[in-house]
Amino acid sequence: MSGNAPSAIGTIMKISVKLLSIAAILAAGAQAPAALAETKLTGCAAKRDSITRQLQQPDNSPQRKLSLEKALDEVNAHCTDSALTRKRNEKVINAQVKVNETERALHKAETAHKSEDKLQKLRDKYEAAKKKLADAEAELKR
Repeated sequence: MSGNAPSAIGTIMKISVKLLSIAAILAAGAQAPAALAETKLTGCAAKRDSITRQLQQPDNSPQRKLSLEKALDEVNAHCTDSALTRKRNEKVINAQVKVNETERALHKAETAHKSEDKLQKLRDKYEAAKKKLADAEAELKR
């Protein structure tokens, strides 16, 4: 028995190494989808992915599904990253212009001592314009 003990331990060690290797491979395989999910799509690929995900929703009405399929066809046929970036840049510029305009109008109303009601309306417009700008800037990064 004592002669067999070292070979039994060796066999157990080999099996343990194989099991650990298999466990490592399985763990790496389980993390691969998570790593892929963390990959951030941008531009047309992100649009395509978003529409595809919406199409996969089981609760889509036939009309919604048709609209999404049409949108996907349009993206596939016409979307280019450069055109999308240009369009998004234009949105940012237009939103910045609106922020500047509403800020000037608010400042003018404040210096003219307009009513608090008027000032609040202008503040609300200014805040809404800033939100649109932030949204446009966020979209530019997608």
